[in-house]
Amino acid sequence: MKRTGCCGVKKQKMSNSFPSCIAPDCGNSTNASTKLNNGSAYDAKNNFHGKHGDEGNRVITKDMVVFCFDVLHHFLHGNEPPKQPVFVNKEFPLFVTWEVGKEKRLRGCIGTFASTNLHQGLREYALASAFKDNRFEPISTEEFCQLHCSVSLLMNFEVADDYLDWEIGIHGIRIEFQSDRGGKRAATYLPEVAVDQGWNHVQTIDSLLRKGGFKGHISPEIRQSVYLVRFRSEKLTVSYSEYCELKNSRQQEADYCRKDDLPTTSKKTNRIKATVAVANYDGVVSRKADADLNKHQNYGKSKNYNEQTHNTRSSSGRRYE
Repeated sequence: MKRTGCCGVKKQKMSNSFPSCIAPDCGNSTNASTKLNNGSAYDAKNNFHGKHGDEGNRVITKDMVVFCFDVLHHFLHGNEPPKQPVFVNKEFPLFVTWEVGKEKRLRGCIGTFASTNLHQGLREYALASAFKDNRFEPISTEEFCQLHCSVSLLMNFEVADDYLDWEIGIHGIRIEFQSDRGGKRAATYLPEVAVDQGWNHVQTIDSLLRKGGFKGHISPEIRQSVYLVRFRSEKLTVSYSEYCELKNSRQQEADYCRKDDLPTTSKKTNRIKATVAVANYDGVVSRKADADLNKHQNYGKSKNYNEQTHNTRSSSGRRYE
């Protein structure tokens, strides 16, 4: 059975610019390269969407994905923050996706269509996707050693002539349209989704309309009224085991992945740690959560502990949707 894209169906309100938002559907890949029209290729193993010969000009590197792991490790385990990245600091729209387990179940996927410096953007969205995707509980310490992280860099945005003016497996698409009630809506798929699902152009557009909240009959006129922007992407995925291999091969904290990440603490402690991590991410350290963590670790159950929901908003009130 083919899996749906990484974000399922999510309504997105449209604005005049590409906002920070819940990530578009990402889909899954197979270890093959699919040849398409005009000498193009969808490299499903490395998630490269471009023309033959462009692979050597890729911007994305595994260091970017490792950096996202480092950032999350710091917030979950309280170790030293990651060093300043050495990869390029160009500006790109980007998305960070966390999945867990062998089945690669989605745990968070958030990014931005606004160009942002890679160093700051990856740091911000590695945490936002881990803690602020309101469809899921925040990622816990015990899940860290089961994670897969993906980074997608979006590029080459172009306004399409119509809803058919894009190539399956090459372009991601963002559509804007009028909802049944007259409001403006938008929805997005990354390039790999249509390939993974086996969809044609019409099926992809119809799915996007439903994803964006359109509930009425989808007629040819509705499809023609869609405003479509196409784009390409570079994507890399690194599993926790690959992350450990990369860290250890570079002799950076050789036992980094073997001691700190084992889920030896109780689920209750991990829930409190997740709360502390969310508070730290928001820039407002929760003294109560921190005190409860210490009390639970040192003295057993805390009588004052009340399990918290993890819907903490950022101190700026920023929403990622």
